[in-house]
Amino acid sequence: MIDREAEKAARQALIGRIKAGDSVKVSGGEYRGHYGIVNSVTDKGTFDAALVNLIGTEGDDVTIPLKDLVRKWPGLNPGDTPVGGWQKLLDRQDARYPRPAIGQLVQSKDGSGSGTITHIESNGSIGYLLADTPVERITGNMGWNAPHELKVQTYNDGTIVHWSDYACDVKARAATPILDLPEPYCRIRKVIKTDRDWEAQDEVGNPIGLLLGEAEAYDLSIQLFWEFGL
Repeated sequence: MIDREAEKAARQALIGRIKAGDSVKVSGGEYRGHYGIVNSVTDKGTFDAALVNLIGTEGDDVTIPLKDLVRKWPGLNPGDTPVGGWQKLLDRQDARYPRPAIGQLVQSKDGSGSGTITHIESNGSIGYLLADTPVERITGNMGWNAPHELKVQTYNDGTIVHWSDYACDVKARAATPILDLPEPYCRIRKVIKTDRDWEAQDEVGNPIGLLLGEAEAYDLSIQLFWEFGL
């Protein structure tokens, strides 16, 4: 019912890459458990790390390996699953910003480059001509699957009006973990399509309850995938 690979790719696109300005939680090392804001990222060498302003601590920003940071999406805590899944959240996020097109002037949010789009690859990367050099390059940082990471010049009858703003991250709502639901719903492990309805079942196939249509069945299937790998 769900596209598991699309779900994984959407999650990676939204929280898999740490960048400047992100809210993060430290998941390991000396500052484990702290929250902070990323000021800058160095990810081009053997030691990939971020300079983080930790909340509630005094002193200078600290350098923390990227592997010890988890991005905190607005409305979610690390480990949460958004209601409807990551693909739906990515669709909502992308809808807040126009998709880039060939010929547009673009700038990337992370400062990696700007220029005119020359082509868009099937894998989502964009080829663009840099503003300060005739050399064309392809970069995964400016992908159509994350248009909220770009801003574009908007036009009116062929006249440039202004640079659009970067889209803000859309706030998500966390789904209640299945194990936190009251009995008998905490035992749901399957979503089955019957002749007339969608049915929630336990691990051995005993019915637990009917679902309110395909939308609820989809959302519950997403929860089962992320919580139990089912």
